[in-house]
Amino acid sequence: VGQRPVDVDGWLDPVRYYLHVGRLDRAEEILDDALAAMPDSLQLYLFWGTALEKEDRHEDALAVYRRASEQLPDSLSVYLMWGWNLEQRKLWDAAVDVYRQGIVNVGPEPQLYIRWGIVYGQQQRWHDAIGRYRKVVETDSMYADGHLHWGVALQKVGEWDAAVARLARAAELMPDDGFALFYLGSALEQASRERPGHGYFDRAVTAFRRLIELSPDDAYALNYLGYS
Repeated sequence: VGQRPVDVDGWLDPVRYYLHVGRLDRAEEILDDALAAMPDSLQLYLFWGTALEKEDRHEDALAVYRRASEQLPDSLSVYLMWGWNLEQRKLWDAAVDVYRQGIVNVGPEPQLYIRWGIVYGQQQRWHDAIGRYRKVVETDSMYADGHLHWGVALQKVGEWDAAVARLARAAELMPDDGFALFYLGSALEQASRERPGHGYFDRAVTAFRRLIELSPDDAYALNYLGYS
C-alpha cells in the first residue's frame, strides 16, 4: 500500500482485481498510470485493448491500439490485434489499411500478408487475395500457411493445377496437419473432375486416407472419401 509497482505484473495485479469485481473504470485508471510509467510496454497495451473488447467497447479498444502503434510502430502484435478488431466487425477497408500500415512499419511480415489476404477473401476478391499470399511465399518460401491459403484461393478461381501444387507444398511442409491434408484432398478430388486423366483422383484418395490415419474419427474426411 502506498508503493508504485515496478514491473508489468505489479501493475496488472490490481487491474485484474478491479476487472473481476466489475470496476472497469478503476482498472482503466490504473492502466493509464501504468502506461505513463511504462510507455513502451506492449503487454499493457494489449491487455487493455483485450479487456475493452470483452466489454464490447471496440472503438475504445481501437484507440488503445492506435496509441500503441504510435509508441511502438514496429510491433507486429499491435497491427494483428488492431486489424482483427476491425475484421470482427467486417470493417474490411479499415482492416486493409491497418495491415498495409503494418507492412510499412514492421516490414514484409507473413502474418500481416495472410490477414490481408483473408480480408480480400471475405470480400470475394480472390485475385487480390492471391497477390497477398504470393507475397507471403516470396518473403518466406517455407511458410506453410502461405501455400495453404494461396492454394485455397486458387481453388476459388478454378486454377486447379496451381491449387494442387500449392496445397501439396503446404501438406509437405505440414505432413501431420489435418487442414492441409483435407484441403489438398478436396482440391485433388475437384481437380479430377475438371481435369480428368491427370491422376488427381488417386492422389485425393491417398491424401484422405493419410488424414484418416492421423484422425480416425474425422467425420468430414470419412464422409468426403466415402462420397468420392
